[in-house]
Parts: sequence; structure tokens; C-alpha cells
Amino acid sequence: SGDPTHGQLAQAFNQLQHRPFRANIGGINKVRNEYHVYMTDAQGKVLFDSANKAVGQDYSRWNDVWLTLRGQYGARSTLQNPADP
Repeated sequence: SGDPTHGQLAQAFNQLQHRPFRANIGGINKVRNEYHVYMTDAQGKVLFDSANKAVGQDYSRWNDVWLTLRGQYGARSTLQNPADP
């Protein structure tokens, strides 16, 4: 469906959290999904949050969102726990 909070994207992340997960990424073994993904509208309002914590919040001033909304590269990667790569 076209509703990001209940559609195919949300279902895919929900399934990912409930399935066995094993990956070797650059020699680092992963046993769970640690990706946090969000999607905003053209004004920077969060429409989808894979952690279900930020829907409706204004991310327009976050640097990655701000750049993307201006047509520039705006991806971001942040370690949640620097001691656990």
C-alpha cells in the first residue's frame, strides 16, 4: 500500500526483525539487523521510521535531510554503539 507506516516497507522491516539474520559484512559477523531507516516528505516530516519512534517529527534541520531536500547527497551512517562495530 502507499501508507509508509503500514505498507510494504513497514512489513518488510517488521519481517526482518522476526527472522533469523546472519551476514558477514567486511569480516564482521552480524546476527541481527541494526539498520535504522526513516523516510521524510518534501518538507522533512518523518513519514516512516523503522524504529517506530519518530513518525510525524520534523527532521528538516537534520543535515542529511536538509541536503537531500536541496537535491544534494544526504546519506548518513552513525554507529549506535562505537564499541560494537
